[in-house]
Amino acid sequence: IAPPTLHSSTTSTTATSGVTAVDTDALLPPIIAAGASMDSKRRAEEALTIGLASLSTPLRPIVVLVHGEPREFLGQVPILSLVQRRLEMRGIDLIEWACVVNPSPTRLAQIDPNGKRPVVYLIMSADSASGSAQPQNPQTSNPALTGVARNEKIGATLAKLIEDGEQILVSLNPSVVPSYGGVDPIVKPLAEFGVTAESGRPLLRESQIASTPGARVVETDQAVLVREAQVAAHPLSSALRGLPVAFAWPITLSPLARDEGPRVSFTPILTIEPESSTWLESQWLKLWQTPRDQRALLSDLPRFDPSRDINTPLIKAQGWIVASASERISPVTDKPQRAVVIGTNSWLIDQVVGRQVNIDGRQVSAYPGNLELLDACVSYLAFQDDLIAQSAAAQPISLIAPIEPSRLLALRMAIILGLPILILLLGGAMLYLRR
Repeated sequence: IAPPTLHSSTTSTTATSGVTAVDTDALLPPIIAAGASMDSKRRAEEALTIGLASLSTPLRPIVVLVHGEPREFLGQVPILSLVQRRLEMRGIDLIEWACVVNPSPTRLAQIDPNGKRPVVYLIMSADSASGSAQPQNPQTSNPALTGVARNEKIGATLAKLIEDGEQILVSLNPSVVPSYGGVDPIVKPLAEFGVTAESGRPLLRESQIASTPGARVVETDQAVLVREAQVAAHPLSSALRGLPVAFAWPITLSPLARDEGPRVSFTPILTIEPESSTWLESQWLKLWQTPRDQRALLSDLPRFDPSRDINTPLIKAQGWIVASASERISPVTDKPQRAVVIGTNSWLIDQVVGRQVNIDGRQVSAYPGNLELLDACVSYLAFQDDLIAQSAAAQPISLIAPIEPSRLLALRMAIILGLPILILLLGGAMLYLRR
């Protein structure tokens, strides 16, 4: 590892052929707050681990962000700045491809002219309920496109990437297309990987307001923990053990039976436990278009309707699958091809991955699993499975799993009834001893 003075960029590591430099600030922060020594140790451990990984695997992946916006926004709008910084720290380049206006990612050939580095395509869906992304400009050849039209462009790009044998990471949004009998253009190409999605009916959860009897809240966001039984089933699940992952407007996935074509393996990565309060809602558009801080004012919140909604998973034992991994042999390249599908589109934005909570006077990430999932997906899709592991920074605190309702009731009863009974017994023992 080279001396820190040889490296002055803002990233934590820079990999070359056999030499890696680590920033001084990454190992030894200039100011260490009281009580932050453990955070400093984990930070140093992570920086050294990244440096050693870059030496053992000099061909670092390239992540190509594919989206349907009419212009490039990386570095201009703070939407994915934390993701960009995270990838740079690991020596991974993030480039942008606005497929609506550009036929190909032009910077890819500049970064990797020999085509030796593994490439992962990160597909972000557009808001299908939105209107034109930009006003019509007669002086340009690019017409204004609605959200549905932009998703059609993204879907066509995704289909071409799958046909070419590329490795893909797809993020899904709720779609209005299935509401009028159509097929979500981004979900349709995923059939090649044996995956289908209920993008026309996002998963909602109902809860009651304790302070107001009869009042109800419909939740669109959920924190998902990997099932203990899934930890050993796939390396992506093992990398998320004990780490909550934020899912906004979850889209459920399921395996698709295929009678012909190459065989595909389908493995659930993250699932949401089925409950009586969760269901797939078809009439979600009004709630989607209402700002978050105004949803409590809606008088007609979505409610489960058995004639059009679904409240039971396809495979009840698996629960609601919201993230999956698939692998097949590409019929074109005759090489292994992988895909990871995430049933939410906002899991990487700064407002989600940057959210923090205060625990014991320390600011820690509320959803450390989101960035860990990204790291694991990039390594998995780059066929660098030996690099899939939780980073030291992902575990700044001990996370306690939620208590089961039956066990919680037993604890409450023990506290309510056990303490008075214990006091009576102790009083009786004292009287007996005095006599």
